[in-house]
Amino acid sequence: MEFSKEERARATTLAADPDTAPLPELEALPDALLATVLDAAVQRRSAVLPERLAASSSKRLAKAGKRALYQLKSLGVAVAERREEARPTPVAAAPEPLPALLTPITGDGERGLILGRMVRGGIEALQIIFSDEQGLLSVALREASRSVWRALVREPKGAVEIPFSRGQALFADAARKNLDSKTPYPEDTDEALRHFGVTLAALAEEIPAPTPDDARLAAGSAALHEEREIAAWFPPIDALRALALKHEEITASPLYINEAQRLEQLTHATRSAAEGFFTPAMRRLYGARLWAMGEFFERSARPAPAALARAEARRLFHGAPGDSAFGRRLFEKVIETAAKARQEETGAPAPAPAPPGERRSPGGLILP
Repeated sequence: MEFSKEERARATTLAADPDTAPLPELEALPDALLATVLDAAVQRRSAVLPERLAASSSKRLAKAGKRALYQLKSLGVAVAERREEARPTPVAAAPEPLPALLTPITGDGERGLILGRMVRGGIEALQIIFSDEQGLLSVALREASRSVWRALVREPKGAVEIPFSRGQALFADAARKNLDSKTPYPEDTDEALRHFGVTLAALAEEIPAPTPDDARLAAGSAALHEEREIAAWFPPIDALRALALKHEEITASPLYINEAQRLEQLTHATRSAAEGFFTPAMRRLYGARLWAMGEFFERSARPAPAALARAEARRLFHGAPGDSAFGRRLFEKVIETAAKARQEETGAPAPAPAPPGERRSPGGLILP
């Protein structure tokens, strides 16, 4: 192969002092002349240039440098062993947190929560029952297969799906309430807190002040009792006993000359019981429960009851003036349920239809 005079001259100059030869000039040389320069380095028993070339990003120069290093090693020259840079092991992305499942809150302030986390071979599932007054009531840790978990999420049976972080926050708040209420932790609580990365903390959630439109919306809040979850809400047992005694007293009293007067007094007694029950503390408690139901209705795609629950929650929690249609209905349906049970037990006829212009509840109570 013919080379130009300039290439030959350049190779001769570089071979005179191969240790300082610039890599760009070496890369510009044809392979045969590059080999000449490296031969000069080998004859001098110098590994400086071969080592520089072997570390080059140019595959051509690196290959030539490694060949020269092999020759030097064969001649007994000590050559620094070149270590291949270890490629960083790719870090596996953390799996997406599993969604949590939350049940509606009961009239007693209890809810169920299911959290899950991936473990080798399946899912570790945490099921808790907690109260808005006492905190954690029940804690159960168990393992489930991924297929069982998928089926549970696909058909949650009355629960709604919430983000894992929201479930953690509810768990943390419930655990803190145990300390406030001096309720002992259920078994496995400490292990569950540790496994699901939960530290005790109050839920940073404020119920906002009522909006200008809340009074209009909340006027129809009795309709919330028609929702299947709230239909099962009743006043606490002590309030029920007091109301039952008052109604028995009115029913047996000879002071009322006709049924209309008796029904009027029963209605008045029911309303008075509701007003006496909803003290400022109770308004805050039931306001928070309705706020929780607002979230539940939203997550179960029921915007109308969600808006109604939110409106009544704001008014109750912040003590807005005016009567609570929701609170009245909470007590009225107790009497209606009892009247219906008596009718079914005794076979007595249902109350007569209300006269024109008068509204009565299904149980016969005169409504304002």
